[in-house]
Amino acid sequence: MPPDGRSDPETAVRNYLLFLDDPTKLVDQTRIEQLRQNAQHAQDPIERLKLYAELHRAECCDEHSYRAEFIRHAKTWADANHIDADAFRQLHVDDSVLRSAGLLGTTRRPTKHHQQASLSTRSSVTAESIKTYVRSLNGTFTMADIQSRIGGSPMTVRKGVQALVGEGTIKRLGPIRDWHGRGRAPIAFEVN
Repeated sequence: MPPDGRSDPETAVRNYLLFLDDPTKLVDQTRIEQLRQNAQHAQDPIERLKLYAELHRAECCDEHSYRAEFIRHAKTWADANHIDADAFRQLHVDDSVLRSAGLLGTTRRPTKHHQQASLSTRSSVTAESIKTYVRSLNGTFTMADIQSRIGGSPMTVRKGVQALVGEGTIKRLGPIRDWHGRGRAPIAFEVN
C-alpha cells in the first residue's frame, strides 16, 4: 500500500483478495530481513527500538486497512470490470464486506453448492496463515471469527490460536459473558 495509505482501485481489490487468500503474501520478506539486520547492528538503543517497531509493523498485515480500501474502491472497480458479488464470494469475500462496498443490496443466502465449494477451498488455510492473520488483529475475537473471515478447518484455527497463546502473542480471556446464542459460549481471545 502506498505511504499515504491510499490505493488505486485495482490494487485495493487485489490486496484484499490476497489478504483473504493468505495474508503472508502481502509481507515483503526482503524488507523484513533488511530491517532485522539493521536492528541487530544498530548501536543506538533508540534507533534499535524504532527499527524493531518498524519490523513488527512490516511483519503484520492490517486487515482493517485492506478491508477499508476494498470497501472504498470495490464497487467502482467491479462495475468497470463487470464483476458481480457472486464472483467475489467465490474468493471468500464476506457478505458484510460486499454490502459495505455497495455490491449487495439485499441479504442473500448462499446456495448449498456455494457453501460446499467455499468450505473445501477455505479448509486449505494453514496454521501459519492463521497466526499471521491473528497477529494483525486488534481487540478481542473468537476462533469462529477467524474461521468466518479467512477460513481454515476448526482444528487448524485451534492449532494456530493455541500456538499464539503459548508464545504470549494473544491472551485467552475465557467464555464470552452473557452469551445468548446456541450451545456453549465461545472462548474470547485478545491480542496483547
